[in-house]
Amino acid sequence: SYPGQLGEMLSRLPEDRMLTSARAYTSRDGKLVLDIFELGDHQPEAVSDEEFQAAVDALSEGLPAADFARFKEHLRGCSPEYLRSVPPRISQIHFRLINDVKATGDLQVDWEEIDENLDTVRFAVEGTQAKNYFERLARYLGVKGIDIERAYLTSFHQGPTAYRYLGFTVRHGKKHPRPQLTEDLKRLYFVDDSVVDLWLEVEGFSLSDCEVVDYLTSLSHQLLCGKDPVKFARPRLLHFALKYKDQLLPRVACFKEGRAPENPVSGLDREEEAEFFQTWDKILTSVLFHNLDQGGRQALGARLKPGLFRESPEERPYAVIFARGQDCQGFHVRFQDVARGGMRLVCPNSNEAHTAENERLFEEAYSLARAQHLKNKDIPEGGAKAAVLVKPGTDPTRAGRLFANTLLDLTVGIPTVDNNPDLIYLGPDENVSTELIEWIANRAALRGHPLPASFMSSKPGAGINHKEFGITSEGVTVFLEESLRQKGLNPETDPFTVTITGGPDGDVAGNEIRILLTRYPKTARIIGVADGSGIAEDPQGLNAEELLRLFHSVSPIANFNPQHLSPEGRVVPVSSPGGVELRNSLHNRLQADAFVPAGGRPATINKNNWQKFCQQDGKPASYVIVEGANLFLTEDARRELSSIGVSIIKDSSANKCGVVCSSFEVLASMLLTEEEFLKHKKEFVGQVIDRLQQLARSEATLLFREHKRRPDLCLPTLSVRLSKVMLRTAEAVAREAADPLSEGSPEIKDVFLNYLPPLLRQLAGDRLHQIPLDYRQRIVACSLSGKIVYREGITYLEDLPTEALNELTLTYLKGERVVQSLVDEVRASGIPSASKLAALLELGGARTLAQSPELHQ
Repeated sequence: SYPGQLGEMLSRLPEDRMLTSARAYTSRDGKLVLDIFELGDHQPEAVSDEEFQAAVDALSEGLPAADFARFKEHLRGCSPEYLRSVPPRISQIHFRLINDVKATGDLQVDWEEIDENLDTVRFAVEGTQAKNYFERLARYLGVKGIDIERAYLTSFHQGPTAYRYLGFTVRHGKKHPRPQLTEDLKRLYFVDDSVVDLWLEVEGFSLSDCEVVDYLTSLSHQLLCGKDPVKFARPRLLHFALKYKDQLLPRVACFKEGRAPENPVSGLDREEEAEFFQTWDKILTSVLFHNLDQGGRQALGARLKPGLFRESPEERPYAVIFARGQDCQGFHVRFQDVARGGMRLVCPNSNEAHTAENERLFEEAYSLARAQHLKNKDIPEGGAKAAVLVKPGTDPTRAGRLFANTLLDLTVGIPTVDNNPDLIYLGPDENVSTELIEWIANRAALRGHPLPASFMSSKPGAGINHKEFGITSEGVTVFLEESLRQKGLNPETDPFTVTITGGPDGDVAGNEIRILLTRYPKTARIIGVADGSGIAEDPQGLNAEELLRLFHSVSPIANFNPQHLSPEGRVVPVSSPGGVELRNSLHNRLQADAFVPAGGRPATINKNNWQKFCQQDGKPASYVIVEGANLFLTEDARRELSSIGVSIIKDSSANKCGVVCSSFEVLASMLLTEEEFLKHKKEFVGQVIDRLQQLARSEATLLFREHKRRPDLCLPTLSVRLSKVMLRTAEAVAREAADPLSEGSPEIKDVFLNYLPPLLRQLAGDRLHQIPLDYRQRIVACSLSGKIVYREGITYLEDLPTEALNELTLTYLKGERVVQSLVDEVRASGIPSASKLAALLELGGARTLAQSPELHQ
């Protein structure tokens, strides 16, 4: 026997089979080692009721009576061999550790001294990732010169959840400081393989030193790979770092202590080495705070100065967080202190795809957050996005947990940079499961988040599931309706054709199919659908009943039954010859009145291929595009297609209703108990959908009104200008806004109350102080901004200096009250033109009074 021997044995086990049980023994003289491993998820041997009860009676000896019921339930998840062999004291220790994991969500470590030479260290974790951890622990103890006398790995099951217990009886552990040893042993469960490899390779570096080196190298790669992905490939950057490893530790200390490096790295041989270390130093001067010293952290994360990523103030986000953990890394980018946006898990299926996604990870998060910010003009929260890249073949849910927990590390109980509360609100995006949604909300509560139910939206119970209610598609449909009307088609009476990317099993695409076929059964014809599985197309219109069957059974389009096609139709899966090409070109090949991209990758239509959307005669495949999916078209493609007459509703307009709904869900979680929400959920969701449709129609009406006035400006340009003026106005008002619940501002309070869905006013009118002050002020700000811009148009506030916006907005609000009083007076006058005069007052009275305050008298 020798230190590290068990780790070597574990490294030889097959990678494709789960380690469910392990026992390792060493003879007293160290000459004999016996290692027993059980692989695979086996069906446990049945235990009779009599044998189980006998085991319960024996193992519960000395157990407090209050714990008996839970202990018995715990034993039901144990193997027969465990029940027959484990001593009562040890089984109760395991029970306590597993309960601590359940209660805290954290890995648990427990030390017990056996004698002056031997200690037992025990670990309990949730999940099935035990083999890698078991191997890491064994290797670490071996490198530290700590002999393993005995080792155990045991599996427990509590319903669908698996837990693993790992135990080691070790010799020579006392020569190492216990707190640092314990922290390192815990960290080994969460760090990436690259950190462990670095620690094994570089002598004199602690595990946390290696974690910092790995973090800075990974972030440097994000900043440099856009310049030259080959020259600044991550393996090369790590080689540069190790080449000058004697100069790394001072920079690691700078990161840990939150200070900038004093001197540049010296003696560099190559220009790219200098650029790499200059980037390191830029990062070190940009770290605002990190979670390196936080107990229980699951990944390394830091909030960074946004100027590190964008120098221009106009393009600079409000805050950026970068986190790196085992098998994953990700960015959270936001454009406001109070911010909302989805968390997407990017899950490439090959190493090549992983490399490509890694090189654009920040740009994806940044672009989506910026688009989200434009989209969030109607709600208190600014735009945000989290993009988390997951290593191929690993668990995306675990990656999502690590990242969400790191966001909590950096926002809960942390002094903020500008004394504003860090109110980050997440929502589900690609590859985020219902299980993960629930875990994140529960984790926020465990971590002491002031409003844990609001941290993650779309919870299956006390939340609004967007797919279940078709939330985003409700807004997409409104924009589609208004676009068709502008082209001379009344969707209620005139037949129209549609092509869709995204399948019937998807959220936006599936619900768009459902809404069109049920709301317009006599006029809507969906002639083509493409998704990841393939295509179905039919110029006569795909059979409505079959499409709805796929929607309700959550099936992809390749499962469309060909018997329901006309002779001209076809179904082609991507696995068929030419299937991928047909899938990727459907939106270009089929001519329809409207195209709804409701799924697909960003930049599918771009400056290099937009011409393919045009037919041989130069006419576009569709004269209406409503972007249900984010960033499906690039700005260049939008501009070019708009120039040939295509009406394009940009994503920040078309699919805004999803995030607006999530905002109302968060608002409800601030005011209602879970029981109240569930009791009134149906009514509340109905009120929210009504509001979503109103907001979508207000924006669609304004965009087409402005486009008619300025046909030289395309709809996407107007959409961006609309968002910018509303956001700038809201920001100006929020900075000066009074608390709407304070006395002396009846107009402001009315604006605040009118924003709330009626049910919230009815049930929680006496709890409105539970909404954070900053959030209340921003409700007023976005409400006033939307009220004025949707009514008066984009240019009314666009050219005003920022410092004048708040005063004009408040004057306009007061003018509305004066106008309403005059309208009531005119209507009651009985004069022949009363109705016409009242309508004219309502149309322009507030605007006139805002520009002429003396008329208020």
